[in-house]
Amino acid sequence: MNPFLLVSTRPDEEALDSEYQAYLRATGLDSEQLDLAEFDLIGLPPIDLSRYRGVFVAGSPYGNATVDGKVSHTQRWVGEELRVLFQQILDTDIPCLATGTAMTILGQTIGATVGEDHAELASIAEITLTSEGRQDPLLEGMPEDFFAYVSHTESCEELPEGAHRLAWSLHCPIQMFRHGKYVYATQFNPELDAEAIQRQLEAYADAGDFGIGDADMLVGTGRHTEGNHLAGRILRQFVKYFGS
Repeated sequence: MNPFLLVSTRPDEEALDSEYQAYLRATGLDSEQLDLAEFDLIGLPPIDLSRYRGVFVAGSPYGNATVDGKVSHTQRWVGEELRVLFQQILDTDIPCLATGTAMTILGQTIGATVGEDHAELASIAEITLTSEGRQDPLLEGMPEDFFAYVSHTESCEELPEGAHRLAWSLHCPIQMFRHGKYVYATQFNPELDAEAIQRQLEAYADAGDFGIGDADMLVGTGRHTEGNHLAGRILRQFVKYFGS
């Protein structure tokens, strides 16, 4: 059977491998079932989408600010590469799940309004499903409310026709959407174990630190778990739904 594909924009090998391993654990796939496409000095390699049952486009350390003057050359370049990829995905109707910053780039590709009014600092957010979300097959078995890790400066503020809001949080009205039948996006990071991160935050609090602590360390904490956390169920359901 054809594998799935993970597209990563992580700039260093350690972060790249950590992210890939987190996706393996959260999806339940093995390395032969999940290919990896990574950026190099000339961009993404050529990708034959017909080889894959579905594509994960992971979050990015590069912001996607709405004013060109605020972004670096690398940020702009990564965004352009991902927009080309998303257009190919939309044109071929291949199942896709974009997360984090990739959600806002996908949003721009389909005509969503993207802005900075609903930014969220690195934290654990309570995610609530909409009525459509509760009926969506990708969210089957999910509780109406669950916790996930968030950290973003931009988000989708208004969706175009054909896109459906599936989840929201107190500070971000669009935490998840579906476009058409096969393309999904989450503003939160479903591969990260929010419960493990929360335990780390509680350890900080016990030590007298009531802030978020070291965000990079928290992301590492969220990646290095068994992958059976609630938000990760979305990734497993994506594999189950589109892999059969």
